[in-house]
Amino acid sequence: MGRLSFLSQAFTLTVFLLLLESPISCARTPRHYSESKRLLLTPERVTRLHFFFHDTVSGRNPTAVQIARAPSTAKSLTEFGLLMMMDDPLTEGLKPTSKVIGRAQGMYGSADGAELGLLMTLTYSFTEGEFKGSTLSVLGRNPVFHPVREMAVVGGTGAFRFARGYALAKTRWLSPVGDVIVEYNVTVQMGRLSFPLEAFILTIFLLLLESPVSGAGTRGGYWQRKRLSITPVTITELHFYFHDRVSGRNTTAAKTPSSPAPANFPTELSVPMSLDYPLTQGPEPTSKVIGKAQGMYGAAEQTELGNRTALTYSFTDGEFKGSTLKLMGKTSLFHRGGEMAVVAGTGAFRFARGYAFTKTRLSSPAGDAVVEYDVIVVH
Repeated sequence: MGRLSFLSQAFTLTVFLLLLESPISCARTPRHYSESKRLLLTPERVTRLHFFFHDTVSGRNPTAVQIARAPSTAKSLTEFGLLMMMDDPLTEGLKPTSKVIGRAQGMYGSADGAELGLLMTLTYSFTEGEFKGSTLSVLGRNPVFHPVREMAVVGGTGAFRFARGYALAKTRWLSPVGDVIVEYNVTVQMGRLSFPLEAFILTIFLLLLESPVSGAGTRGGYWQRKRLSITPVTITELHFYFHDRVSGRNTTAAKTPSSPAPANFPTELSVPMSLDYPLTQGPEPTSKVIGKAQGMYGAAEQTELGNRTALTYSFTDGEFKGSTLKLMGKTSLFHRGGEMAVVAGTGAFRFARGYAFTKTRLSSPAGDAVVEYDVIVVH
């Protein structure tokens, strides 16, 4: 009876959206955004990941370094105001010699005056296996002396587009100098965009199949009954340019006072930057300004110049004036293209998820750059 009721609801919703659906295209328009389009977000399998995170702050080859501290940090029992940049290996097993399957790159800072509680903003970048080249964005509070901590998975790229979920952290080893090995169990759910008829067919197939869900870190896999749902969503494509100026009198990015990186670091791992970029309709600096990109980024990779970025797009013109989008992810200075996760929004973009493609269109020897953005948003 429950299954028939679900199929009836799915059929009704599909017919309704098919009748509403008009041939609206997300093709490029003279504006910086497309006409919004109604689609369905269909269910896909839940994926579970299991790995170990190695954070080394001591010795000649640390994987996390101090980038800033408040004047009062030295007097605080919790080192309140301390900010660290990390490029930590993720391994299959507990031992540091275990196979590396990715990196945890980003920032963490002491954000609690009463107990040692860290604010974590990081990206898991996977380099091996089925999810090689994909990333997950994680945000949350990490009270490090609690037996188990939980943080939110707020987005992803590649195979993890539209991801949401949670990460459970458990300290497995802690040294007297602060080096730590943390076990992570991450549960991720992804959705897939479909046209109404395709979504209806896929939903019926999944209902009849009710397939087993498998995940890394389990013994023999496991079975999980899923509550299936199809969700009507709006998809919007945005296209614009941002202008990063670090030279001259009118800079749009400024270096935050920071601690020096270890002398043997090949990249400027400890250089955080605050940014306030104009967003324009075209690549020319004189093109119409439609908003701002504001936030911060920092070099968080030891093998190449790769920034970990957390920013907000604030739109000041057009249909989305007054609305914002939040992005997290990696941008590589020597790769002409990249992908970041859209993790949230406000105004017209409440409950937003999506992804942004980046492409460097122009760069100068001084480090100034014009970057093209194509953003796909589900809201």
